[in-house]
Amino acid sequence: MDNKLKNKMKKILLLLALSVFICVFVFTSFFGNLYSIVTENGYEIPKESSVFTFEATKMNSGSGGWWMYGEDHKKYYALTNDSISTIISINKTKSKKIKTFDKLDYKTWKQK
Repeated sequence: MDNKLKNKMKKILLLLALSVFICVFVFTSFFGNLYSIVTENGYEIPKESSVFTFEATKMNSGSGGWWMYGEDHKKYYALTNDSISTIISINKTKSKKIKTFDKLDYKTWKQK
């Protein structure tokens, strides 16, 4: 393989790697979640979700940097008032069957 072809292949691979990085940055929550995990005490991603798909929808209003409510493609998540380490969840399809459902109030997540 001559040098011109090698250089062209390197440029293509670099462009491909840059494109993947940009797609991960733009189309996922990965970097925001990673930043919060590293910098905020108590910030965690639910075990059923991932750093790529989880999005915090409501943050703690106090001095702590953790989320109170979040979601991914399949579920809604909430931290209960009992403990910031107690995560509850509900499947999004199930939530549609609850007339009083509010994704920012976990007390509405159960049918009465």
